[in-house]
Amino acid sequence: MDQPERIRESGVRYFQELLTGETVDSTAVDTDLIHTLVSTEDNLMLATLPSAEEVKQMVWSMCQDSAAGPDGFSVAFYRACWEIVGEDVLQAVLDFFRGAELPRGMASTTIVLIPKVDSAQRWRDFRPISLCNVSYKIISKLMAQRMASVLGKVISPAQSGFVPWRLISDNILMAQELDHKLNYHIRGGNLILKLDMAKAYDRVQWGVLFRVMAAFGFSEAVIAFIRRCVTSSWFSVLVNGQLSGFFRSQRGLRQGDPISPFLFILAAELLSRGIEALFAAYPGMAYATGCDMRVSHLAYADDVVIFLNGSLDCVRRGKGFLDRYETQTGQAINAGKSSFFPSRCISDRRRQQIAAVTGFGLGERPMLYLGVPIISGNKRTVHFAPLLAKIQRKFQGWNLSRLSHGGRLTLIQSVLSSLPVYLLQVIQPPLEILKKLEGVFASFFWSSVGHDRKVHWVAWRDICRPKQEGGLGIRRPSEVGRHYP
Repeated sequence: MDQPERIRESGVRYFQELLTGETVDSTAVDTDLIHTLVSTEDNLMLATLPSAEEVKQMVWSMCQDSAAGPDGFSVAFYRACWEIVGEDVLQAVLDFFRGAELPRGMASTTIVLIPKVDSAQRWRDFRPISLCNVSYKIISKLMAQRMASVLGKVISPAQSGFVPWRLISDNILMAQELDHKLNYHIRGGNLILKLDMAKAYDRVQWGVLFRVMAAFGFSEAVIAFIRRCVTSSWFSVLVNGQLSGFFRSQRGLRQGDPISPFLFILAAELLSRGIEALFAAYPGMAYATGCDMRVSHLAYADDVVIFLNGSLDCVRRGKGFLDRYETQTGQAINAGKSSFFPSRCISDRRRQQIAAVTGFGLGERPMLYLGVPIISGNKRTVHFAPLLAKIQRKFQGWNLSRLSHGGRLTLIQSVLSSLPVYLLQVIQPPLEILKKLEGVFASFFWSSVGHDRKVHWVAWRDICRPKQEGGLGIRRPSEVGRHYP
């Protein structure tokens, strides 16, 4: 397909089918596991009319350089012209809280496609990011900020995504501890299932979401706010710089909408609470650790890892629950990208049986969870090769001949030295890797890249000293790692 018009039509057709696909019967969803946790005071807080100052704070809390929505009015415009448009914006927000529907122009959204892989060839290889109008994002961000204060007592402890005071590093560290217990001797052996949810945001069924919210105790008024936000979405797809199509969605949450992450983890509570109930009903499914620690699963948004006993009965029960979850909620587990990690105690024959029951492939060690290799035993240099490659790819696209030492210093401090921080907060690499990182930074600073070797006039450890000691104040990776437990 090489004709621009046919390419655009194909893109619109794909995303229209994705966002208007078949819906499920939300009345079949079992919400008995969800208890009323949202109080009357919480509902009053969520439904209270916002003040003029609160609305203004929403605008000023947004990034001024963020892309504008379909109407073309950016955050910078609203800030610069607030004295002119502020009163009208406030009235629009108040009208919404009083029950008015969102106008189609205000709820329209542009889908921008971000490739998930190099040389993306298929539409499913792109991540659809929604550019919403700032006028709508003011309402959505206001609701999201209020809802954040309620989520802590509603969302299960296993879910750490988007919940205040819960950190992504907590899940990674817990996964490391549980992975160390994988080969603990127990009848049936231990087993880890790593799930890949296919288009999880786009498959959220609105009816299921509203039923879950009602079960948690959200009032009809609050649910009505959310209903008007998510069901009024109209989409156009930006393909090769040109907008195409204009259709209304029937399911899904917009990636780029401030409130979408909170709504997603609310809907995903059916999975978390269902897994907990399954393990409570069948204690023999528990993952053996040799201590009182009992963890059935970990979740960060749609990244889910299940820890269970590796006997075939337990695997069948777990797979049966996942099949029911898919049927009831409309979510889909991508079996081709999901994987399982068995204990050494599990024979090759049973591994084949587990693969047949689940449809998952045998995972390669080390398991990659939330971008971090979960390593048991000695850490090897090869485990950190992707990090080094990522850093080198960054500066290979920069024209070093046009950069002064000051420019290179700024890029090291703001870009290159920030890339390893996420990994260093949860894992301590071998000394060899830390030396290689510093070597890469030093080579970039002195323009000594590839075959163009240059003299390093000052030792890197001296360059990294604080400015008051004669250095340039660059953070050394080895020192960054020491600040994390």
